[in-house]
Amino acid sequence: MKNLATGIKKLGKEHKAPMLASNHNRCPDLVVYGGSFDPPHLGHEYCIKSCLDVFPKTRMIVVPANAPVSGSKTLKPAAAGFDDRMQMCRLAFEALDDPRVVVSSIESEIEPPNYTLKTLRILKQKYPGQALCFLMGEDQWDNFSKWNEPLEVLSLASVFVVRRKASALSLKQRVEAVCAEIGLKVEAHENLNLVAIPSLEAFIYYQDIKPKLLASSDLRNSIAEQGKACSDEVSEEVESYIFSHGLYQ
Repeated sequence: MKNLATGIKKLGKEHKAPMLASNHNRCPDLVVYGGSFDPPHLGHEYCIKSCLDVFPKTRMIVVPANAPVSGSKTLKPAAAGFDDRMQMCRLAFEALDDPRVVVSSIESEIEPPNYTLKTLRILKQKYPGQALCFLMGEDQWDNFSKWNEPLEVLSLASVFVVRRKASALSLKQRVEAVCAEIGLKVEAHENLNLVAIPSLEAFIYYQDIKPKLLASSDLRNSIAEQGKACSDEVSEEVESYIFSHGLYQ
């Protein structure tokens, strides 16, 4: 099995993430990682590893979207069905042998459209007193001001942003720019990769790492056009599931 450590080496140099575990008021109890995962790939695994490097005592729930939305628009249905994406996520993430990481089907129980806000409200009720954090790539963060009730999202959970593309701006600058778009004042913390939002008692963490850029859409196109997955972009288990179930072809 291609484990996560192997994936990290293939995606780029291993990085040393700052650990915040000793500072409990800044450490979430539960990280939520949502997305279509259509299919899940090593870039997603890298995001998980980056976050758990920073929060080694934190648990993570991977939440495949059932009826995802972007901004105010409901997206077209995922190419693979919800059950297939759930199974691929289990193969990709629970097979990492990390007891901190589990995959949840919670969005199948939510009436569409599946706004992140709905999911966080339910998780807040399910895990009372737990500090939540939502993990996302910077491509999602760039559109955060267009999300449904972004201020309420931040009132329920902090955010952890991982670098996903090349940019002239630092990730910290991109974090601050989006906060300005939604009218939030932030405070930076020296020597820590985070900014604080005093008005909401929330934090936005950021990891300015530069892994190999991967996209599920590129994987789907490669499978449809060439009849194979891009080299070293999905685990062997996920690749086997894709072709044994005739997905994306």
